[in-house]
Amino acid sequence: AVVSTQSTGEIERGGDYLYYNKARRGALYVKLGIFNEACKDLDSVIEAVPTMVDAYWHRHLVHVSRGALHTALNDLTNIIRHNQNQPRVYLARAEIYRKQGDITGAILNYSQALKRDADNAETYYKRAALFEEKGDVLLALEDYTAANRLCPSNTIAILKKRKI
Repeated sequence: AVVSTQSTGEIERGGDYLYYNKARRGALYVKLGIFNEACKDLDSVIEAVPTMVDAYWHRHLVHVSRGALHTALNDLTNIIRHNQNQPRVYLARAEIYRKQGDITGAILNYSQALKRDADNAETYYKRAALFEEKGDVLLALEDYTAANRLCPSNTIAILKKRKI
């Protein structure tokens, strides 16, 4: 891939930024859909520098695209072990739990995301839909109201709120 030529040259030279550059090249491979090469780079980075959370993030994307949701969850959990303040990690976990049919796990992770980013209308909306599916009408109504407050143009949240 032409995009990673610069990174490849820097990696071959080694140096202080070897693993940073490998993680960056791995991320580029993920974006290009070259998953085997991405995993080679990201695995070597994680083995050498287990605190480099971006490598886990990009590797989890590969696992999700391959349908290996349990392995993707493991990578997201490793990110949380090193940095608990990234709402996108909890959102990604919530989506995986939702895909697996684990409504409670999804709700818990949406809640963690909202603790870190309370102004995300879409997260309130997604959690509200799960509360509604679960039969927790009052909690769903609260979240639809919050989503509507944060994004008044969200007509779906308004309609859902009126339906309940």
